[in-house]
Amino acid sequence: LPASAGSGPRGPRREVRRALSTGTPSLRGCPEVSIMIGDTTEQSILGDSGGGFREGVGSLMRVERETDLPEQILEPDTVEAWWVESGTRLPIELRREDWNTIQDLEMGAHPDVVSVMAWRRCNGARGTQGNVLAHLVSQDALDVPRALWPTSWSDLVGHVLKGGYFRRVSVLRGGMDPEMQKLLETTAFDDSLPWEEIDRHLSRIRSGEQIPPAESRAWPRQLAQALASCVALQQWDALAAFWQGQPPEVIAGSVLTPARLAALSAMTLRPKPASKPPPPWLLSDTYAELRFNHLSPSDFVPAPQRVNNLRTQIQDGIVNRILSVAPDIARHSHYRLQDLRDDLRVEINLKDSQLATCLFSASVVMPNGPWVSDFYTGALSLGGRSFCTIVPTDLYIETEMSETDQQVLRAVRNALGVDTAVFRALLDEAMSKAFHCDVRSRETTVRFMSDSKGGKRTKEHVSPDSPESSVLLAMDG
Repeated sequence: LPASAGSGPRGPRREVRRALSTGTPSLRGCPEVSIMIGDTTEQSILGDSGGGFREGVGSLMRVERETDLPEQILEPDTVEAWWVESGTRLPIELRREDWNTIQDLEMGAHPDVVSVMAWRRCNGARGTQGNVLAHLVSQDALDVPRALWPTSWSDLVGHVLKGGYFRRVSVLRGGMDPEMQKLLETTAFDDSLPWEEIDRHLSRIRSGEQIPPAESRAWPRQLAQALASCVALQQWDALAAFWQGQPPEVIAGSVLTPARLAALSAMTLRPKPASKPPPPWLLSDTYAELRFNHLSPSDFVPAPQRVNNLRTQIQDGIVNRILSVAPDIARHSHYRLQDLRDDLRVEINLKDSQLATCLFSASVVMPNGPWVSDFYTGALSLGGRSFCTIVPTDLYIETEMSETDQQVLRAVRNALGVDTAVFRALLDEAMSKAFHCDVRSRETTVRFMSDSKGGKRTKEHVSPDSPESSVLLAMDG
């Protein structure tokens, strides 16, 4: 919430601050919101007046007198809510930017997807695993019918402020039948499959049509039955809405069906294949130049927004981290600490207002050795969600995908509800098979902006999930 709201036609300046307090016994230790308007005294906002929260129900934010609050407070850019699963409650942060991302893709209103994106952010490595679905639940612990789900960001905020929360819905791959699960794990989802027949069976299964016993034993029917448990129907509905809005030339050049989306979902749950080693030419030289992507300033400098000479401290932190995870570099005959520092290039805007939470990339030239392969394959990491790619040189190229292809990929990823790291692995595997070489993709975390006169360019940080982020593919030319 903003620290203050300016004076003007909406009334005097109003200050809003958050206080930590203990709530009811079932929510002890969770944040409580307190609001101070003008010179009035604080009023605690605790949920049901006099009754507290129901067990397992409630939000971290409530507003008693909405009419007293300015518009920008009623519609904050973030709002905290409860996520309930397996009898436990977890706080999550819903973000307006997630809602806007889905709207930019013209996929319609999907508050459940926004909540899943928030859950993944709060769960780190655990948030990258599997397919996760959510239902909206009212303050009275009743599932909200889909027809009544919020259709705007303000409605979603309202759902939370009224005590609504989100409940995880289990997705059973292939049901409880081990044979179905084995079928999903071993099937090669390629063009050799009778996809039209599988889609017909999938449609009949979801419509509840009675299937004759003899037909139900057919292999395409069994595969469709297994795929039916991989993707909820509403996930395809969101993608179909986006797909119908695409121009004919885009639709004509692609094949996108419910069965294929379900197959992609099944593939995201498979163990990640072992990463291929870097190309031999990289390892044969004296030095190698690598790019480390999706680094966070806070991974190297605590409270970066409060630090002077931040660029130098981040560079020192990266160098120290490299030498910490790969100490053998310092014993290489061509190692020079000053060279390592001088050849480090950090792609970051220190004036960005979201510096503490933004992501950036850094390229570094280092002596060659086993650590180069380890960084490239992910056996060694600089921490967090970072990953390594090769800086383009000579015939090793990096190219941006077309804007249309990027929009389709974002729509598919949002429909699957998977993290960018999971989807990146899926994309890399598919592209590597298509081009018959090792292909690595990355999402950019900065975009370059020119001033109004088209002069000096500045960096603006963007989220990898944002439409402003570009998808780049790197491969041997």
